[in-house]
Amino acid sequence: MFGDLLEFGSSVLKKASNSGILNPTFYSTKHYHFSGKEVSDNVSLSFSGKGNYFQISQLESQLSEEQKKVELNIDVAHKAGDPFPPIPVFKLSDGEEVILTSNDSKFYLYMFWMSWSPSSQEPMKYNQAIMERNPDWEGRVEVIAISIDDTRAEAERKMKDEGWDKISSYWAGSDSYYTKAPKSLKVDEIPTYVLAHQGKILWRGAPGKVDLEQVINEGLSGSHLSLPPLPLKPGDVCPAFSAVDANTEEDVDFSLADDNGKIYLINFWAIWSENSVKCMQNCQEILATHQEWADKFFVLGISIDSYREEIVGNFQDKGWNLIKNLWAGSETWYGPAPKALVLENMPYSVLVQNGKIVFSGDPSGRKLGLDLEAILKGEPLPKKYPNEAYLMSKDELDGKFEALKNAYEEFVSDNPYTQRPVINFDAKLTLKVDSEEEAQESFIWGEYSLSEKDAVSSLTRKIKDAIPEADIRLKFEPPAAFCERGSQCNLCNAPLTFNDTQYECLYCDPKHYHCDNCEKIIKEGVVGSAKFAHPHFTFVIHPGAQKLDNLRYGANRYDMTEYCEDKNGEGHCCSCDNRNAGLCDGTVIGNRYKCAHCPDFDYCQKCQERYETRDEKTVEWAESHGHLPWHIMIKLRMP
Repeated sequence: MFGDLLEFGSSVLKKASNSGILNPTFYSTKHYHFSGKEVSDNVSLSFSGKGNYFQISQLESQLSEEQKKVELNIDVAHKAGDPFPPIPVFKLSDGEEVILTSNDSKFYLYMFWMSWSPSSQEPMKYNQAIMERNPDWEGRVEVIAISIDDTRAEAERKMKDEGWDKISSYWAGSDSYYTKAPKSLKVDEIPTYVLAHQGKILWRGAPGKVDLEQVINEGLSGSHLSLPPLPLKPGDVCPAFSAVDANTEEDVDFSLADDNGKIYLINFWAIWSENSVKCMQNCQEILATHQEWADKFFVLGISIDSYREEIVGNFQDKGWNLIKNLWAGSETWYGPAPKALVLENMPYSVLVQNGKIVFSGDPSGRKLGLDLEAILKGEPLPKKYPNEAYLMSKDELDGKFEALKNAYEEFVSDNPYTQRPVINFDAKLTLKVDSEEEAQESFIWGEYSLSEKDAVSSLTRKIKDAIPEADIRLKFEPPAAFCERGSQCNLCNAPLTFNDTQYECLYCDPKHYHCDNCEKIIKEGVVGSAKFAHPHFTFVIHPGAQKLDNLRYGANRYDMTEYCEDKNGEGHCCSCDNRNAGLCDGTVIGNRYKCAHCPDFDYCQKCQERYETRDEKTVEWAESHGHLPWHIMIKLRMP
């Protein structure tokens, strides 16, 4: 697979290395995707690395016209001493746009974060704590959190809920990493700190690398700033460090520099970091397979999670009985071990032999088994792993794509009223200076009624025949929760398809369906429910909908209008549950919205609109009483 791209990618890597670009990596992905009406087949090429503007210009001048089509994602990180650029942001409180600078004598600690990101939570708590511990910083130090959440409301709600009132809070804008603030400071990962003073950047990096409280106090007193340690490199003596035994809660000191003849792999991991968990699992499997290495090779797993009990439980669930279970402590990123071993990002591993560093960094691109075999033979780490047989040639890939396409089109043709599944098939090639890696990922996803299982299972079998390793992510539920579409309007006889809006009656047997055009017709000269297209209770089935989602947001939102039998209105025999939240008098006149999941939960017209527009009090009360956003609401028009 991608054999024709090996030479192409290797050439790009060589030119990048010659230009001084650090960590050059070439990526190629063959992407096949089926979803709804979309069927795509494309190849994406990209390149990543770290360097300055001069190095980037030098690289671009060396690339051929064909190579210039490769997307370049080169991190041009600001370094200590560089000017701090003015950055436009929005106040979290009212959305006012302002320009942030650091030209005065104050020390400014900027942090880019996301409200939902697990890795942002501890640093934000730390920011609040250091401000509370240092009341003398007032007017001299400002901690500024810049959210790159999709909406300002998400970050504002998180700040209020956590009580982070000592932190100045701003929002970057709706384009996340691509807004002006993160782009101005070349932020490409969360969380990222930038410390600035008198218009200059003093330091930038990830949590755990610097004791920021100490550095700021040094700056305020005029002392020399404690510079962050340089990244560990091969040949360095492994620093001494300490960690907590997660099982016994005892502090353990490690001085691997004095431990000759042994190999240690120090893995920093966290429950929320999928790649670090994969690395831990790989280590467990290697230790179980090579029991002859038991007295030579040891793995220290150091978790940076917040709670020791969760770490112990996770270790037991995963069965990592051959790995030493350690905890960085309640300081997480700022614990003694992360600081001593210069933890910057996750995943992160340090390989030590005879007390000296052999490798430090992201282990994802390494093949640990081959690395250990080389070390035990007294050989250096492989600069390039042996070429493995490619999983598939280009012709084989194209053949599988045709098989998927034919199976998908046949399914759509035979089942025009059934939700189309999402089918994804990616073949990836990653090239680095010292390694090459090939991987595939394929899956089929969808939610269906049990009555549709036979038709969908037939498609699944064809996909598994083409791609045996495909991950099947299908979910089948009882039919009551799913739309059963009509094929013809019972009023005008127009055909109904999967992409048409249609209406189903809750009363009629056999079932009644009618089209959107008939629904909009209001009969003149009659009163009550007789003036509508159909007199019974109906709900709307939107194009592409799987479940009974008669309420939609944005452009697809159903036009809600209150209908009454007479001018005084006629009430339903129920009360609105928003009454209990103090937001409604409980009377339901006109449209009633009944939850199909909750035992007894109803909204009137106005309160349903409040819930749809995410009114904070309405949503909070509903969710605290078990009514969730994905629940189906059945619209009952008339009492």
